[in-house]
Parts: sequence; C-alpha cells; structure tokens
Amino acid sequence: MKKPTKAQMKLIQKLPFKYQIIALIIFLVVANFSYFSSFTKEYSLEHVSDGDTITLLTKGEKIKVRFYGIDAPESAQEYGQFCKDMLGDFLKGKEIKLEIKDKDKYGRVVGIVYANNEDINQKMVRNGCAWSYQNYTKKYLEDEKYARANKLGLWQSKNPQNPRDFRLEHKRN
Repeated sequence: MKKPTKAQMKLIQKLPFKYQIIALIIFLVVANFSYFSSFTKEYSLEHVSDGDTITLLTKGEKIKVRFYGIDAPESAQEYGQFCKDMLGDFLKGKEIKLEIKDKDKYGRVVGIVYANNEDINQKMVRNGCAWSYQNYTKKYLEDEKYARANKLGLWQSKNPQNPRDFRLEHKRN
C-alpha cells in the first residue's frame, strides 16, 4: 500500500486539521486505487513464459507479470520446462487475481498471483519449482526449506543451479 511521502505530508499538515483528515483519505484512495482494483479484476491466462513469468488477459489488455519474491529455473535450465508446465497446470481454467507489488526494469508488472484465492507464488516454491527470492522478501523462505527437506521438484537434483547464476553464465550480449 502506497503511503504519502514526507513532502506530501508537509503539504497536508499546512491545511486546517479538519481538512488534513479529508486530504489524507483522498490521497490514500487515489494513490492506492490500482493496488486495490487489481484484486477486483479477474484475469485469464494468456501465456506461460517460464516458471515465474506469465501473460494475463483482462478485457482485451495483455499484462506481462513477473512473480514477486520467487525465482524459477529458466526455460533452458534443468527443471525449467517441468516448472513451466507445473505453473500452467496451476493456472489453466482458474479464476486468477493479481496483487501488484511493483514494475521491473523491463516494464513487467511484479506481483503475487492467486488462482482460486491460492497464492501461486508460494505454491511454486513449496512444490520445488522456484527459489525464494530473498533479495526482495523472506515471505517464501519456509516454503523453500520445506521443498528442500522433502526433495520436491528441482530439489531432487544434487546441486540445482540458482537461476540468477544461470543467467549470469548465459548472459545475452
């Protein structure tokens, strides 16, 4: 949820008190409209790119989504196709909702994807199809520990390669 900056708060504080409350409420509603409206929109699955990137469709608009807080194997990487297929299975024919967190440097929406009200980001990690992306959040760390301990998905491999390392080794020029 977006909060007012210090500069915005200074402007609000210059108002008489009774108007401060109104201004703050208006700011919160306007600034967070897209955040809250993302929960009311329903999306359909257009395409699965890999285990942590999909394209959703809503009212004819395509939205490319990078899953928040997880990092799945790249398509060319060991378990890449397996995890891509698993993600497709989790989403096909389901009611999809999106909690938008951010936009990345490639212009993709970064968010938590829900299918039938289930956190699919978490499900991918818990089933061994993604690492918890701890640079951004610790939210899925326990799910990764569970998948590792139970040798699920990519954790069946003796030494699975982190997608970040794979991307560095296969950097596009």
